[in-house]
Amino acid sequence: MALFENIVAECSPVAIVETGTYIGTTTERLAATQIPIYSVENNPRAYGFARNRLWRRRNVHLKRGDSRAALRAWLNGPLHNYSGGHLLFYLDAHWWGSDLPLNEEIDIIFSHCSKAIVMIDDFSVPFDDGYSYDDYGDGKVLAPAYIEPAVRSFQLRAFYPSTPSAKETGARRGCVVLVREASLIQIMESLPLLRAP
Repeated sequence: MALFENIVAECSPVAIVETGTYIGTTTERLAATQIPIYSVENNPRAYGFARNRLWRRRNVHLKRGDSRAALRAWLNGPLHNYSGGHLLFYLDAHWWGSDLPLNEEIDIIFSHCSKAIVMIDDFSVPFDDGYSYDDYGDGKVLAPAYIEPAVRSFQLRAFYPSTPSAKETGARRGCVVLVREASLIQIMESLPLLRAP
């Protein structure tokens, strides 16, 4: 979470979008920033739990449904006016059944917003095997090869945690941060908690 908080501090996003609310633990921490939070959860039970947990948070806009549909609705609706500012996306909706929406989410985001900052959770860190990541079988491993078509298509730059996994606490889950705009690339290059492969 320190990396995420560092990105928020350096980039001053006008809104944070989370896919995969689950029970709202991360959402609650994001809400403490007082930045508008848009979060979507597909699982009815998890959504109900998160809604009860977050109902007092006035800056949280919680939606139940498919992450791709939610991203389209938000980017064509309430987040459309924010498209000139930095939007921070935290993608964590990649565990529901056999459906892996990640590449479509990236496509939707960068088709609408060139100033997006996308952090993908549970992602392989290519130079540090100590970070764990999600593997859903053939062609569905959260690793650089999976997102390569989107990286190439949108000319994205990828950054990974620079902290060695051995020095991390907790679950030691990997992540990747994707950006496109030149000023955001410069910011990511300047952050000591990130490094390019």
